[in-house]
Amino acid sequence: MRVLLVLISSCLICFSCSTNRTASKLSNSKRVEEKTPLFKEGSNEAVFRGSISIYKHYFSGIFALKQEDFDKYRMVLMSEVGMTLFDMSFTSDTYQLNYCIEPIKKKSLFKLMHQDFLLLVQAPKQEDLQFKEEEEAILKYQKNESRDFYFYENALMQKIDSKGFFNRIHIEFSEQENGVSNSIQIQHRPIKLKMDLKRIR
Repeated sequence: MRVLLVLISSCLICFSCSTNRTASKLSNSKRVEEKTPLFKEGSNEAVFRGSISIYKHYFSGIFALKQEDFDKYRMVLMSEVGMTLFDMSFTSDTYQLNYCIEPIKKKSLFKLMHQDFLLLVQAPKQEDLQFKEEEEAILKYQKNESRDFYFYENALMQKIDSKGFFNRIHIEFSEQENGVSNSIQIQHRPIKLKMDLKRIR
């Protein structure tokens, strides 16, 4: 009888600890920033020195990204000498190529870049996230009705994985300072598209 009581007590203790860990995870899952580490506080623009590698083409220069309206953005890549390589406006639903040099004037490329830039500028709302798991100090969430996954540490976004059927996008934010990332890397697979951005301001 005493052995049975000890077993029951042990089970209750284990269940209680498990419940507390789950509750802790769920409470942690409520503390995330509803913004990406892109724009500085009070600013609607960001400027980076960066590069694009797409198959056999490589371009580098100055990236300027600006929010012109609530859901309207503009992205420009200029060479170091000031020549515009491409100029693109976009919203949540569509994009418009204002200008582009011929070697990279590919509809498929800018369709991919449109997806990238949307992930960069549009963080999901808290109510749109489903808590998935915890890996050490990193909390992982999935956005409702999508295959987009967001990873947070200390409530700040660290990376994004978007798992399409024919293409995967991995965005990593590093060198964070005051909730803003000074280094952003965007990698596609199996498509050979990669972008590296280093903040200027």
